[in-house]
Amino acid sequence: MTTATRMFPMMSGQCRLGPSIPFWLAERIHTLYVAVFGDIQTLERLGERGGFGWGEVAVLCQEYERKYGRDKLEAVVREWDRLDSQVRTSEDRT
Repeated sequence: MTTATRMFPMMSGQCRLGPSIPFWLAERIHTLYVAVFGDIQTLERLGERGGFGWGEVAVLCQEYERKYGRDKLEAVVREWDRLDSQVRTSEDRT
């Protein structure tokens, strides 16, 4: 990953900072967060508080699937894969 890639923090057990994820992925996870819980926290505020927890992301995916169906969740994941491939291809060129 290049240094130009903006990163977003992730919590790893007992609110300790864990590995970071690309900001573009955090934006997509935040879209699920808003769809499930409403716009109660901005992505920036979540980042200030330590980011998402891995368990929280799993629950968000489960709740999104429950609310909108498996097909919609699978479409979201396919989009994440597509974006990740684009980012990796772009980084390989640099």
